[in-house]
Amino acid sequence: MAKVRILVVDDEDVARLSLLRILQLEGYEVTAVSDGETALRELSRSAYDLMILDLKMHGLSGIDVVTQTSETFPNLKVVILTAFGSMDTAIQALRYRVNDYLIKPALPKDILKSVEKALTGEQLPGSDHSVSEGRPAYRPAVAASKPYEQTVFHASNGIIIDCMRRRITWQDSVIHLTPTEARIIGVLLENNALVVRHQELVQKAYGYRVGAGEAAKILRPILSRLNTKLEKIPVRSGWIRSIRGSGYLLEIEKAEPSGEPPAVKV
Repeated sequence: MAKVRILVVDDEDVARLSLLRILQLEGYEVTAVSDGETALRELSRSAYDLMILDLKMHGLSGIDVVTQTSETFPNLKVVILTAFGSMDTAIQALRYRVNDYLIKPALPKDILKSVEKALTGEQLPGSDHSVSEGRPAYRPAVAASKPYEQTVFHASNGIIIDCMRRRITWQDSVIHLTPTEARIIGVLLENNALVVRHQELVQKAYGYRVGAGEAAKILRPILSRLNTKLEKIPVRSGWIRSIRGSGYLLEIEKAEPSGEPPAVKV
């Protein structure tokens, strides 16, 4: 049986070589290149089953590569693996039938799982078939609600979540949030103890209307990284929980009123 052929495209030497070794150890036939121009030439001369692609590279960007290959190589599976992820780039990439979207640093097991799912055509939890059946349902941005800009939440265990300043404090610990993380936590706080559907979370935080599958793929690496960051601050039932096939849930008890400044109602 012919080996599965994978093309790795990343201009960071360490990342490229690491991916090469990880995939080769799993029995894949792997070629690694350092830029988009070389990737396009390689795809033109040889057949590949899957491409793992960085977004931000010298010369052609990952989005440029996806744009040029989505029609020319319709059977090529694509997994984005980037350190420069944003909601805009994630949605833009998924419009071109990208199979998965991972944010660096990603664990080898997560990369391999993503590769396997892409190759077998297995849908990720909470996904639909919009990506695999042509261009996904995508509509221009609408006005996003911005509760996070004025959300200061005092929890009963002494945790203070300040979405405007993009930080969470507990005792001597301070966790700094990215704008993306602050938006997501703000929306979840507004719906404290309720499951927020993937599509609803993307729309409320960013104003984008996307399909359920796209929303799940966009949010999964962002929430995974955020939960890892939050592990240093203990809460009884974990921070943000993924409800399989539905969305995400943040459940945290609000502090009782005291002599301290009152929390802003969210």
